[in-house]
Amino acid sequence: MDQMIQDVGLLDKRKDLAKNLSGGMQRKLSVAIAFVGGSTVVILDEPTAGVDPYARRGIWELLLKYKRERVSLFPGLDLFE
Repeated sequence: MDQMIQDVGLLDKRKDLAKNLSGGMQRKLSVAIAFVGGSTVVILDEPTAGVDPYARRGIWELLLKYKRERVSLFPGLDLFE
């Protein structure tokens, strides 16, 4: 758990309520929660929508780090546009 909090860059916010986090931080927290349970299939609908470029990059780095042994589905991502 500590490693996941560090990976999403929320170590200094670990005692804060989720509702008090910024939108980008809430999005990173949501993605982290999806990986915490150890599911083999993770469905994320537009995980970087509405976040600034810095937070977007952090979310994609997290997705790449935790993709091993999982199938990640992105229903809102149109790869053929």
